[in-house]
Amino acid sequence: MDKTVWIILGLTGVLLAGLVLIASKTPSMSSAYSADDPNRPILVASETNFNFGKMRTDEERTATTTLRNDGKAPLEIKEVTTSCDCTFAKLTLADGTASPEFSMHGKTTWTGKIAPGESATAELIYRPSVMPVKGKVERSALIHTDDPVTPSLQLAFSAEVE
Repeated sequence: MDKTVWIILGLTGVLLAGLVLIASKTPSMSSAYSADDPNRPILVASETNFNFGKMRTDEERTATTTLRNDGKAPLEIKEVTTSCDCTFAKLTLADGTASPEFSMHGKTTWTGKIAPGESATAELIYRPSVMPVKGKVERSALIHTDDPVTPSLQLAFSAEVE
């Protein structure tokens, strides 16, 4: 074989190895449990929709809700994302461990577990000064879990920005 073929084969091998490495570091959103498994985690949120009312762009508002695990297995929080760079989410576990602030583009490897019968606190934070708009806005955060019935929980808010 000539030199060009060896170069192409080498580059192809490096590309495939890179793809395998990237795929192995991507968190899986699938659950180890089935929906009818009596021993699965069960995510329950005390509230999922919030109204921040009228506010100025230089204000910040935060809504807090409780995430409870009513199941028999630990509930894993796998990933948290938000719908806008102006929206953030933060979790605090029962033992006081706090997550970083999650945002739309922030990548993190943080995961958390909520033991059966325990709760965590979720904060949904709106900072309109980051992406200033006026009028009615609706934003959200999406919390991905290993609960097969609720693999993604949306926390949403609306506000009237003046």
